[in-house]
Amino acid sequence: FIPMPNNVLKPGEAGKKKRGAGQMMNPYMGMGMKMPPLGWLLSRLVDFRGPRKAPEDEREIPMQDEINTMSPEEQAAALRKKRMFLKQKAEEARAQDDPVPMLAPPPQLGPSFDSDISSHHFSVYEDPTKVLIRPIVGEGGVDHVDGIDTIHIEKQMVLRPSGQYLGGVPTLAYCQLTKDKDQFNCQSQVEGSYFHTSGWATTMEVNGQTIGRDVLYTSRAETRVKTGGKNKLTAGLIVSKLGEDYSHPFKNSTIAYGMKIDDRVKITPNAKLRTSVGRVYTKAGNMKDHGTAVAADLRLRPDGDPSTRLLIGGSAVVQKRDTTIGGNIATEFRIPKASGRGGKSDTTVSANSSYNNKGNGSITARVNSHDYPQLALTMIVPVAKAIFDRFFSSGPSEF
Repeated sequence: FIPMPNNVLKPGEAGKKKRGAGQMMNPYMGMGMKMPPLGWLLSRLVDFRGPRKAPEDEREIPMQDEINTMSPEEQAAALRKKRMFLKQKAEEARAQDDPVPMLAPPPQLGPSFDSDISSHHFSVYEDPTKVLIRPIVGEGGVDHVDGIDTIHIEKQMVLRPSGQYLGGVPTLAYCQLTKDKDQFNCQSQVEGSYFHTSGWATTMEVNGQTIGRDVLYTSRAETRVKTGGKNKLTAGLIVSKLGEDYSHPFKNSTIAYGMKIDDRVKITPNAKLRTSVGRVYTKAGNMKDHGTAVAADLRLRPDGDPSTRLLIGGSAVVQKRDTTIGGNIATEFRIPKASGRGGKSDTTVSANSSYNNKGNGSITARVNSHDYPQLALTMIVPVAKAIFDRFFSSGPSEF
């Protein structure tokens, strides 16, 4: 089941563990060689991802092709705004003021009954314009242990010549290092986007990650064109090589390649439909395999309430020996204030459910509140269940 629809509401961010290809590795096949992870490549190929964007203040300056379509009065105003922006950036560069460091967000440590909370050990200041290094708590942590097993290193920047303050290539580079008692894993990625015009952008990505003692190298290229006022068409390619025993990608190794086409249509100002289809071929020695993936989702957002979102998605993966079809529904909203005077409170509710034809599924609900402390009383239910099982149950049980 393609994991893509499950994380559309909350895009990836620094400090979250990335899903690696090792979790979807194919069994060993083909003249003693290993096949590339076809399922993971298909899910990555048809994943809905837009190009990386320039800093917010730069996005307010129209590009030259947009200025050319304006009236003479609008062109004069846009060019004047552009000149003022470039002058301000040049003055800031000459001043060379050191940026003000900010307090880094603490890692999301697991719940603990210890009275000594150790989160203050991770209180550090960081410069957002430089390399960010943050710890990540692994899954399955135990009490009295912080559970940190991963380090996330990230750098965001815009590549352009010195003295140029508009344009360039917005770039993200990150690396995640995970070490436990059994193994060491590394996952790294460099991604950049170039905007040819306001309606045409190309994105390039290089990804490398370890799978045991093997290394999977993946390159992806996409170009997105705005074909109308409400439509965006994307074509993409993916090439991947699996190097055995920590070998480099240019050594004789297995290979996978594929292409995709996806379309994004704005049905109404509050409804967007996205569809994608992709196909990947893999080869290892004399063994060959191929698969096709299809994904679609519908995003809805009510008028006048930007905090409420609803997503309905589905996906299908068709391979030689298997077909997987799954669906997903996710929503996020803020509840009204307790006073009843209108407006939204500081309490966010998010829910997600997914299911596929293999019988696998999940239902997840999460409430994050700063003005309804009585919601914490719901923890009485799992605590009471655990106490009951401890003293009255004859065997192990799950809750």
